[in-house]
Amino acid sequence: MTHTLVIIHDPNPDTVATAVATITTAVDDRPLSVHSIAVEEAVDVDGIVEALLVEYGLNDNERAQVWLDDQGLTRKQIAARVGLTVATVSVYWKFVYEKIGVPNRSALRTWLKTLRRELASGMVSQRVVGE
Repeated sequence: MTHTLVIIHDPNPDTVATAVATITTAVDDRPLSVHSIAVEEAVDVDGIVEALLVEYGLNDNERAQVWLDDQGLTRKQIAARVGLTVATVSVYWKFVYEKIGVPNRSALRTWLKTLRRELASGMVSQRVVGE
């Protein structure tokens, strides 16, 4: 399953409604799921990433693994940290890849890095992230 992520950060509800209508028209007959994520004025990049991981359907263990991987921990270190076997951690990774729509950890790391950079710079509202 592939995902297209569009973040609209605008306090004007009319602007958001217009953007959603435009996106809905653009996707034709493909399923569209719209999720609203509240963001304070100061951009909390990790908070937005966490909210997106929740929206993608990652459970607590899966999200913990993403964050620990992001800190540079190996699969074995992640397993020890969360109290699971390496084999169980490997199974969770398969679910993470499937839910986010990436083929492997390298692609996940690239996705997170790009998403963070674009959220921090405000670019994410200008283009589609993911595919």
